[in-house]
Amino acid sequence: MGTQVRCRARASGEAIALFSCKVKVYRAIIDVQSAKLNNDNVRGRDYQVAMGRAEVSIMERRLEEHRQRVKLAISILSFRPFR
Repeated sequence: MGTQVRCRARASGEAIALFSCKVKVYRAIIDVQSAKLNNDNVRGRDYQVAMGRAEVSIMERRLEEHRQRVKLAISILSFRPFR
């Protein structure tokens, strides 16, 4: 990642400057990790949506097959060769 943190510790108030530097580093780490987590969540959601769509497509195809079978069964049952 292109995250850079710049810290300058000076002789006066060096402890405060060091603490400020640590805060900047931790903040940068949190930003990078939260971006990664967000991307993982988006990928997971996209995967679940794709799997759901695939499942719906399979179910629609099976439903159509069953409709065709019902039509065929009705036509066979309603056929009377000799009246």
